[in-house]
Amino acid sequence: MEPHLSAARWLTYSTEASRTGASAEELYRWNSELGSAFLEVVGHVECCVRESVDTALRAWNLVQDGRRFSAKASPSTCWAFPDHAASPLRGIVNQKAKEAYGRVSRRGHATNDDIVAQLSFGVWVSLLPRECRSSKNRGRWLLWDEAVSRAFPRCRGGDPVRVAKAMERIRELRNRIAHSENLLAVDPEARLADCLLIAAAIDQEAAREIAAISRVRFVAQRDPRRQVNRAFLGDSGERIRIRPIEPATDRFLLYCTVLGNVLTDNPNAVLRTVMASPDLGIYTNINLGRGDFGIVAEVSGVPVGCAWLIFADDGKHGYAYIGSDVPELSIGVVDGWRGEGIGRNLLRALLDEALRRGIVRCSLSVAPSNTRARALYAEFGFRPPECGNDDSGDHGAVRRSVATERLMVAYIRRVDRSMASRRQ
Repeated sequence: MEPHLSAARWLTYSTEASRTGASAEELYRWNSELGSAFLEVVGHVECCVRESVDTALRAWNLVQDGRRFSAKASPSTCWAFPDHAASPLRGIVNQKAKEAYGRVSRRGHATNDDIVAQLSFGVWVSLLPRECRSSKNRGRWLLWDEAVSRAFPRCRGGDPVRVAKAMERIRELRNRIAHSENLLAVDPEARLADCLLIAAAIDQEAAREIAAISRVRFVAQRDPRRQVNRAFLGDSGERIRIRPIEPATDRFLLYCTVLGNVLTDNPNAVLRTVMASPDLGIYTNINLGRGDFGIVAEVSGVPVGCAWLIFADDGKHGYAYIGSDVPELSIGVVDGWRGEGIGRNLLRALLDEALRRGIVRCSLSVAPSNTRARALYAEFGFRPPECGNDDSGDHGAVRRSVATERLMVAYIRRVDRSMASRRQ
């Protein structure tokens, strides 16, 4: 794409590539993919905002005192028509409504829905007060109290400022994407949180659905600059690359990895055992929307191992579950590639990424007879709860529901410091 971009635009990517060691071409492609993922989420959020605010304004406009209208209009649900909105709404949206009406009317008869569909995201942002109450923003606060607050029934504390600021940040993000600007300095997790905060203020179930279908976290994991996208040399000299896991395309690898772990206890297990077992299926159901993530080790593009963390709850969880805030770790290396240092590097990269995400503890289940694996986990700070590693509270009730002789828990902050000392 370089020949088709201006020198100034390409310089941004080449400079970042030089600084981080990533490829400028990879950065450009990733930037486009991230923008596409965000547009999908922002589109859903905007639909929620538009429908909810429009419904609230229709009801409000209909019952306003006639003195709040211009001489050209009277109370009606058609607030988006030019000069048809009551004060103070008219002063906020009238100019944008006229522009939208002009675009729509050129195609023939216009309805209120047609005009509302043409209003930009910035119009919805402008309806919410972004500062504390004062004489300067009295109109917006009046509109919030009488109408717009009904569009955001789950707004925390009834305070619109936090939602308004989130909407403004999303408006700026959307404009950057629309103009093909770079997103290299954007925090994907923070902007996704803004989107979900806005949606949750309207309907928490809608926010959960948007989080479940969002590709933002998945794409963000593939940032060429991130440490998880790295390579190392195996003990035999093979170059082994680590990349983020892709739950859909890596599903077969997940099944095989879980099968390899199951064979320790059940030598007669086959792949169908994993695929048909609800208990084992928990481990192959990686949900990026709830915070699960993982990595894959590859040699010449062929997966040779993977590791991942999944969150769960009391109703549905794995064998090492100790709490909804403590993810469970799974890891495995393909036969023929063990002894190359792949497991150790996978574990290190996974825990580094967990720490970056603010995860400070995780658990795993491993057979007492698997001394080699237990020794590796011990290097990274994993200990049985009885050893005092789990000192944040009493998990006695939880321990009775899991195989305690298999359970190991690690505080990742401690692991990170020990690993840092070994790297130096």
